[in-house]
Amino acid sequence: MSDFQFWSERAASWLRQGRHEDAEAACHEALRLRPDDVQTRLNLAMAWRRLRRPEQAETILRETLQLQPESATIYAELGGALFEQGRCVAAADAYREAIRRRPEFVRAHVSLAVALERQADYAGAETALREALRLRPDDRVACANLGMVLRRQRRAAEAEAVYRQAAAGEPESAEAQAALAATLLEQGRLAEATTAYRETLRRRPDYVRAHLGLVAALERQGHRHEALAACREALRVRPEAPELHRRLGLVLKQARRHAEAATELREALGLGAEDAATR
Repeated sequence: MSDFQFWSERAASWLRQGRHEDAEAACHEALRLRPDDVQTRLNLAMAWRRLRRPEQAETILRETLQLQPESATIYAELGGALFEQGRCVAAADAYREAIRRRPEFVRAHVSLAVALERQADYAGAETALREALRLRPDDRVACANLGMVLRRQRRAAEAEAVYRQAAAGEPESAEAQAALAATLLEQGRLAEATTAYRETLRRRPDYVRAHLGLVAALERQGHRHEALAACREALRVRPEAPELHRRLGLVLKQARRHAEAATELREALGLGAEDAATR
């Protein structure tokens, strides 16, 4: 094994293990021996992104494009580095360049959608996600993002259909079930939302967002005692979650149990919630 191969393989291995600083050092050693090796440059860019240094990743990726200007992968990685800097317009342009070079590049379509969604271009994001799902109908990330984009456009019934398809494809996925429950709640279908949230919690008892959704669904049906019981059960499972203490405090406040409410709201603040009494 050559020295270059040793360092390049070590860099890739450490990157997979999450040892990003070690991967960075190994990439430098490999590039000292072969400065123009594209894969090692990509690995170094990835290490820098994981180390929250996207500006450096952008620099080496732009340099690497001079070596392989038709690489869809490099453009996709560049899009990620730009997105991490908050430069969503430039990121979207980079993802489009990746797609132009490789139209079947599902990850680039999904990433383009996320960059467009961040710019509130929901129609553009929807188009990108539907293309991703045309290419890969069972893509979970594309499906989840499409549902969210539809909800942003107040198209809850369409989002529900997307989430039902996702839930059917992942019968034990708490995330898919929680997304479906949230869409039902948005449509005011409170009994169905309650059932869906309970099913979510059967799959993942410590899912804070599902506990909060269940409490909201129960409250909106006027089931205050059940909402209180749901809050207390949630805190039994996740006593360190400030948003659960805050929610219990607000439910108690509505029930005019002010002393208990104040205790829970203070606990929420102590655990890191902001403006616990008003949020």
